[in-house]
Amino acid sequence: MSDGSGNSWRTSTAERLPDTAMTPAIPSITLQLAPSARVTEDMRRVVLKAVEDAGLEFSGWVPLQGEANIAKRPRVAQPSLSLIFSWSRVQAAEQFPPELGLRVGNALAGIRGLVPALPVGINVEVDNTVRWFSFRPSDSPDAIRRGASALGSALANDSGAYGWDDDARQWITL
Repeated sequence: MSDGSGNSWRTSTAERLPDTAMTPAIPSITLQLAPSARVTEDMRRVVLKAVEDAGLEFSGWVPLQGEANIAKRPRVAQPSLSLIFSWSRVQAAEQFPPELGLRVGNALAGIRGLVPALPVGINVEVDNTVRWFSFRPSDSPDAIRRGASALGSALANDSGAYGWDDDARQWITL
């Protein structure tokens, strides 16, 4: 898969979550590491390795909307990372598998440990609505693990943006 810059990257992992964790079906993830003009090959490799090491199924890179011909654009903004999950039914998303939260937390914590300045977040798309979950730049890898493990508690809420409050150990509406 390519992001339009002429670079290609591996787009899938062989490892899948165990069948015992499939209640509901666990979606594969896509990643958005953008704006791509500021993303190095090393950063992309670090992100992919952390996702693979956490045992998540990776289905591809998603460019920012409007990033056609990015190689010719000036480098303005620093990159950020979003892990993106998609479910077709609200009920399935509301039954967010705890194992998935652990794996997402491990992946994002690994990335934070290796690329501490990279903002990380999670987008959950359900029936054409999106819930955005973000972490503070100061959140430690352990705080990120706790937040990802608590995702299921926030998915029953309406769509919107949420930030992890590690002191309160909960997602808060932004």
